[in-house]
Amino acid sequence: MGVGAKTGLVIAAVVGTVLAARLSLERKQQSRPRVWTELVAQQDVVEAFVGYGTVVGAPSVTVSAEVGGRVRAVTARAGQRVAARHPLLALDSNPFAWKVERARAAVAARDADRERAVLAVEQARRRAQWAEKEGARVEDLFASGVQSDEAAAQARHRSWIAALEVAVQLQRVEVASAEALAAESELADALQEAARSIVRAPIAGEIMEIGVQRGEWVQAGAVGVAPTRLFTIAPDGALDVEVNVQQRQAARVQLGQIASVTLPTLASRPLRARVVSKLAAAPGPIDGTALMRLRLEELAPGVRVGFTGTVRIPIEERSRVPAIPNHALHSAPRRYGPRRPRPGARSTRTERAWVIRDGLVAERTLVAGFRGDTHTEILAGISLGEAVITGPYALVRSIGVGDAVIPIRAPLAGR
Repeated sequence: MGVGAKTGLVIAAVVGTVLAARLSLERKQQSRPRVWTELVAQQDVVEAFVGYGTVVGAPSVTVSAEVGGRVRAVTARAGQRVAARHPLLALDSNPFAWKVERARAAVAARDADRERAVLAVEQARRRAQWAEKEGARVEDLFASGVQSDEAAAQARHRSWIAALEVAVQLQRVEVASAEALAAESELADALQEAARSIVRAPIAGEIMEIGVQRGEWVQAGAVGVAPTRLFTIAPDGALDVEVNVQQRQAARVQLGQIASVTLPTLASRPLRARVVSKLAAAPGPIDGTALMRLRLEELAPGVRVGFTGTVRIPIEERSRVPAIPNHALHSAPRRYGPRRPRPGARSTRTERAWVIRDGLVAERTLVAGFRGDTHTEILAGISLGEAVITGPYALVRSIGVGDAVIPIRAPLAGR
């Protein structure tokens, strides 16, 4: 065999070895597990109550007296359909007008007192400036031997008295300003009370019952005294949704809070609703829950009493904060103590998450903040744009630090 043939055989052996090694490396890389990853991004982290509710008819609304007085006129009749804010009843306006005028006079008087106090401060400051200059002049004369020590002491005393008068006058301005604010608050209360002497419909609907007539005296509610019932109004086509909420969550829901209701039988688009009542202090039909009622503010065609749907009530939220999915965190929640801090309190805890470094699994310690329903706020330990491993669940539970993996985008990420 010639030299050329031997050289060819050597080259073929080397190439075969390289190809075999490369093929083995590719097979090894292809055998690496594929893990899902998601990027740390700014988003809203929301904790919300989600449960099933039932559509019910909205109850009649009772209109009661908010201020006391004699009925001057009843401007609605039984069976009449009225719009929201429609005037229903008017009380004698004379007592309310007298209160408003007295409050206006008090405001004018307190404003005048404040202006006089401000003027007195300016005068006191001018006197203090003059006393300070006079004191400096006497001090110079005393240093030159022209004035006596007693004259210098008197000049310093007059300057100190003038400065003290400025402080006193400033304090009087503060007192006068506080009294002026109190008078303005009393005027606002008087104007509000006068506005309430005209009773208006809180909702659109039909007048079912009128409880008073012209000339009667009505009273507002007080301790141990119920307010006079004036009208009963049946809501105009209104529907509510009743839902049982855990007492702990119900205590954090505010009346008037915006919520959403999804009725799958009609459409997947959530309908806007508002919390109108809750019984957070009394148990509901299910132990440990409170019965809450939401008013549907928009209706889809065909909505009827008895339909069921999914109710979602936001409870707490962090807007546009760095966050990652809850299932990307390793550590288990605490077994003891409150699950979450009181509303408004800032709580932090240490969590762990898997990241990928040079194709290998690494563990990262994070400082986590507010935990929402799907994502957790991240305060420190990782930057925006970095990727964390989120799944698949069974694979994440079996991998460890140093394992070689192939990252791919999570199927639901960004949707």
